[in-house]
Amino acid sequence: MLATSIEPHPRCEARARHDRARSHLCVSVVSTGSVWIRPEHIGPTKKNVYLWLLTSHQWTNPLPINAYVVEHREGLVLFDTGQDRAAVTDSTYFPPGFTGFLYDRLNRFPTRR
Repeated sequence: MLATSIEPHPRCEARARHDRARSHLCVSVVSTGSVWIRPEHIGPTKKNVYLWLLTSHQWTNPLPINAYVVEHREGLVLFDTGQDRAAVTDSTYFPPGFTGFLYDRLNRFPTRR
């Protein structure tokens, strides 16, 4: 689900009311989607990266793609750490050939039509 507007988290609003005299800082997480990756991405492995990319048959459970909203006395700041939409919608986003084959084995995104 894509976030269309950013609403202050209730905990942040309560902290802001309680902390009016001092500057407050609150961080909220906004999930913008999910991704499946290879388990070797998560933890260290002794396998060579190309070896596990070519041989891994497992995927993790869906993991969130997050953005972070920092609220402070000057306003809101959005840190978008998510995936470029073109990686899902544009078939030419990744390079062709063997490199493209490796990129294709890195992750899976759910698609909505």
